[in-house]
Amino acid sequence: MANDTPIEVSADNELIWNRSNNTFVAKGNAVILQGEDTIKADVITANYKDDNGKTVIESIVATPDATLSQQGQILTAKQINATFNKGVLDAVTAKSDVVLTTKNETLKGDKAIYNAVEKTIILTGDVRIEQGKNILTGSRAEFDLKTNISTLTASPSQNGERVKATFFASGGTE
Repeated sequence: MANDTPIEVSADNELIWNRSNNTFVAKGNAVILQGEDTIKADVITANYKDDNGKTVIESIVATPDATLSQQGQILTAKQINATFNKGVLDAVTAKSDVVLTTKNETLKGDKAIYNAVEKTIILTGDVRIEQGKNILTGSRAEFDLKTNISTLTASPSQNGERVKATFFASGGTE
């Protein structure tokens, strides 16, 4: 989310704006829209600051069954926490039933941490990466979006659990 585009907040049930605590809570099919970027959940709570008459979002918590859509990528989880630096997305933490869908891949895990500054994603807990028919599994995956290098690792605490990749040749069958 960029800081120069207006932010629209809507909900089916109610919008609570607490000026004393610099928060707003949207309830019932809540949606935050800024340009093409959206955050959706049943309840969205945002913390903001007043910067010379401008409302600058500092953090958002979306729960349950939250969705973040940005630049053609869709992140879903039971809970999504996002932090902002001067109104620009800084970091995202997604918890429980995490699914990140991109143009080419679907990534699944228990928790995801996205660092917008470093352009990295760390996915943990029962990690599964699907690219077409190709499937990779492990306990932890690190993605460097700048270098396009991914590292998948096994958990040393899970006896015998190994990192695994199954690749299919073009046109191959399962």
